[in-house]
Amino acid sequence: MKNYFTFLLLTLIAQVAMNQSLDFYLEVALQKNPDLKAAYFSFEAQLEKVEQVKFLVNPTLGFGYFISPIETRLGSQQTKISLNQIFPWFGTLSAKKDVASLMAAAQFEQFRNKQALLTLEVKTAYYKYLEVLELLEIHRRNLNIVKSHAKMAKIGYSNGKSKNIEVLETNLMLDESTSSIFILNKRLNLLKQSFNRLLNRSDSLEINATTLAVPTDFEIKKDPDSLLSNHPKLVALEQQMAAAIIDETVVRKNGFPQIGLGIDYMIIQPQDGSTIKNNGKDALMPMFSLSIPIYRKKYQSQTREVQVYQKQLAAQKTHLENTLAIEWAAAQNKRFESQAQYDLDEQRIQNANQEINFALSNLRNANISFKNILESQNNLLKFKLSQVTWKRNYAEALAKITYLISKDL
Repeated sequence: MKNYFTFLLLTLIAQVAMNQSLDFYLEVALQKNPDLKAAYFSFEAQLEKVEQVKFLVNPTLGFGYFISPIETRLGSQQTKISLNQIFPWFGTLSAKKDVASLMAAAQFEQFRNKQALLTLEVKTAYYKYLEVLELLEIHRRNLNIVKSHAKMAKIGYSNGKSKNIEVLETNLMLDESTSSIFILNKRLNLLKQSFNRLLNRSDSLEINATTLAVPTDFEIKKDPDSLLSNHPKLVALEQQMAAAIIDETVVRKNGFPQIGLGIDYMIIQPQDGSTIKNNGKDALMPMFSLSIPIYRKKYQSQTREVQVYQKQLAAQKTHLENTLAIEWAAAQNKRFESQAQYDLDEQRIQNANQEINFALSNLRNANISFKNILESQNNLLKFKLSQVTWKRNYAEALAKITYLISKDL
């Protein structure tokens, strides 16, 4: 019982230490990753469009000079200055602003999805690094054990208790362990470089590593559909759908007349010797114009385009919901399988250790060949390596579930 509680305490310490290290690296990645910065800049650019659409088109200033002055009762008309402003139909600008705001919100959700994907990628890379570290440690310990077995085999062969083939098999096991350690060291360096690139830092920087946490059983009580509804990609599509509905209103209002208000100022040259009242007085004339949108097929086509786009977004949302549900089921299956296989390997490791102890005891009594010890040792190595891989699979499954529901479990 004491050993059991010690094991639980060590597992808890390892989990906390791993989370602390991982949280630090996640923070570094979220601050320095260039792809994430690009996604945020894209959101800021979309946000600027909200400011752009709320303004009217630029007013028009015109200037005219009469080469041949037009004579009027008050004098000759020399120059004409016009100022005109076009106003869209009522509510058009506010609708455009709403569309731009919703598109900016959708772009922000895309940024959030980039954050979540980067978090998932960093976690996955970190877990793979931890896996190789643990595999290396297991192979190094196994190498020491095989070395002792090799000595025993040689002594047994000199005493006639073991065969030459058993000596050769132990040497082969030594070569395999040495080769595995060499390969894993190479893989570890490559994983370190890849991990540091995710964090946008130097390849040579060391990684503060711990051990992979032991799989534990827990239950997710909420319905998957309600959990997946918070996914950023799904929320982004919903924002785009809301924007498309308002965009249809914008298209309809664009088909209404546009109103133009302006003023003409005409400079009059006074007539010499005229006694007419207001002789040479400049003229000021308010102007009103109204566009006539007679080409209705253009606006009808734009309306149909927006409606088809709405159907496209609805289909994309349904497809995304199905995809997320499939990924959720796959991640849950991976979690359950990893825990079950880890527990099975734990039992197999205990059995293999017992077989080795029995074999060593029987070897001393000359009741068993040395080959049985080597087979049991190989099985023990295989189960330990498998167990580490299942721990990594379990950690990856939790990371994927966290990504899908957009919050920590």
